[in-house]
Amino acid sequence: MGNPTPDNEGELITTVQVVDTWRDGMQGIGKTMLPSQQEACDAIMAEETTRHIANVQEILGHHVQVDCISCVSPKLPLPTMRNSTEWLARFLDDLPGAHSPALQLQALIMKADDQILGRLRPLVERGLITQLAYVHSPDPVFLIRNNNCIPQTLQGCKPKEITEEEIRQYKNEILEISRNRFRLIQSWAQSEGRHLPVHVYLSNATSVTPEEVALEMDQVRLSENSRFIVSDTKAEGTPETLKSLMEMVVDRAREVLGIHLHVKKHLGIKEVEKQIRAALVPILGKVHELFVEAGQEGLGGCPFSGVEPSANLDMMALFRVLRQMEKEGKIKLGFNLTGSESEWEKLNEAPRRCKERLEKLKSALATA
Repeated sequence: MGNPTPDNEGELITTVQVVDTWRDGMQGIGKTMLPSQQEACDAIMAEETTRHIANVQEILGHHVQVDCISCVSPKLPLPTMRNSTEWLARFLDDLPGAHSPALQLQALIMKADDQILGRLRPLVERGLITQLAYVHSPDPVFLIRNNNCIPQTLQGCKPKEITEEEIRQYKNEILEISRNRFRLIQSWAQSEGRHLPVHVYLSNATSVTPEEVALEMDQVRLSENSRFIVSDTKAEGTPETLKSLMEMVVDRAREVLGIHLHVKKHLGIKEVEKQIRAALVPILGKVHELFVEAGQEGLGGCPFSGVEPSANLDMMALFRVLRQMEKEGKIKLGFNLTGSESEWEKLNEAPRRCKERLEKLKSALATA
């Protein structure tokens, strides 16, 4: 956690860090791969993941964080999302600085079952994965339909078949199921000599009231060096609602806070930059560190938000806002941002190439 940085008047200046959302950005790429294509898909993803992490280090400096993989379900086609880690371990060991404390690689985890933790353990023991994140939400609809947090009374029902009225009726039980999953993950992260932070996503935070988000933060006890990550999962936030939300939650942030914005793909750059400022300004001077998550070329976004998910916040737009805010003396940057916009474009190389390679793989096997 960073130290306070006072300005000339003795006020705290918040240090802003960037988290690269590679895993989230890759959700929509290669999702229709067939089982026969899995090995080739894994190899491509491993190569491009490693290349991308190296590019992030080159552009932003070595003190960076990357949302790297997810251990969620063996049924998901992408290795960045399903419960698979071997593909990544082979390549990460060869990455310069992979075992350095300066490079923080995060794994998303949604259950504490033996299969998931068993696959994750080798990466943790080798120091390749150093942070975990759990997807929680103050919204019971999200927890049912995205996380399958189904209470005993509704067991046997498919998540999509449960009405919102029924979900609201069992809100407290649903939230407690999710909290208990988090507690199990946190317990594992702090056992057997491990001291991993477990960050908590407050997903779909703009679909409920700011008061509900704040109340849920009161129910979750974070371990040391962990943070809440406020997420506008469905890109429903406007500058006005984002401002109100962040004003409400910042006092519960405990010196550090994360934010994960999604944006509608039709929004112009000026509108996106306005949303970024609206979300950031209420936090500044009230927390030591703010971690903003962003991705490349408008990729990614949670499938929960619809057939065509809203995209992750574009890193180029974020950089432009942060550079201007730094010039205004409103923030301190916790990473290197001295390059030009043309140099920042290198961060788009691996996502673009990965998408092209997977499309070629799919086409080649389709015509074979």
